[in-house]
Amino acid sequence: MRPHDRQIRGTFDACPRDPVLVGYRPGLGRPVVIRPKISPLLFIALSVAYLAPVRLALGEPVASRVSDSDCGGAVATGGKDAGAAPAPAMPLRIMPVGDSITVGYTDNPAWDVPFAFGYRGGLYSRLTDAGCRFEFVGGSTEPWTGISGDPTRGGTVAPDLDLRDFEQDGHRGYGGASIGAITRGIAGWIAADRPDLILLLIGINGISPHSPAQLDALVAAIFAASPEVHLVVAQITPYGAYNQALRDYNLHIRDTLVPARAAAGFNISTVDLYSLFLTDPGDPTSIGAGLHSNPPHHNHPTNAVYDRMAEAWFREIERLDLVPAESPARPGP
Repeated sequence: MRPHDRQIRGTFDACPRDPVLVGYRPGLGRPVVIRPKISPLLFIALSVAYLAPVRLALGEPVASRVSDSDCGGAVATGGKDAGAAPAPAMPLRIMPVGDSITVGYTDNPAWDVPFAFGYRGGLYSRLTDAGCRFEFVGGSTEPWTGISGDPTRGGTVAPDLDLRDFEQDGHRGYGGASIGAITRGIAGWIAADRPDLILLLIGINGISPHSPAQLDALVAAIFAASPEVHLVVAQITPYGAYNQALRDYNLHIRDTLVPARAAAGFNISTVDLYSLFLTDPGDPTSIGAGLHSNPPHHNHPTNAVYDRMAEAWFREIERLDLVPAESPARPGP
């Protein structure tokens, strides 16, 4: 069975006014609720007659179901403990992976531009506002290691939104990381962090005509380690000046890598972060001024652009139906 194939693993709702069948995508736990337009009592009778032998053959209780819950989590109910309160939904485990841009570096080591967790801060806010139950995972300790200056400036500066306060600073971003460095670490990180969703933003360090093939090898390593994970591969952000190899790399992601892997049955998609820097979306050379925080290198976005990147990531996650349809008000402190 290919990684994206759906399986029916639930039976029916005990309430005859609202019968359902529930399927889900293995690995992500995304429930798919089927509400047939037939008589509820007839539906229940047919469900028992058709599904009971299958469930018994699988050794699974017939009277159980999986109900939809926050951001791709699942709550198991029914069975002999049907009267008990449902177990809490499992949060969607999101692993941001990449280089200094995933960390959220700005003009380090000076840190005159405050550290705000890069796109991760804005993505946290949007997912929280959407009522999504999620967890950022990953064992990188940057930028707090001091490897490139002190973002707190001796403890005198703190981010307005500090993800550490919510235990949401998990990521696998490493300053200066190349595609090869991520490839060497990825299998162990996946084993340790058990992600449902990987946000991959890598390639600006050492970009060259060889980068597309290196990225192909990295993506192969990801799916070898976790065939059912959902992977979103970013078309990467530009330098301050146009770079043809970087442009070709992004076109490879959009036109070759992602379509080929999707056709093979893997959960993969892409998000365009490059165009956020353009003054003319139709002209890939029109990279705007003042959108990078670290001249003369011009490879780290400003915090305003990081927030636009967060919006792009969020819209892609939303498109994948990994967030609820409704957006309740964000809870207060």
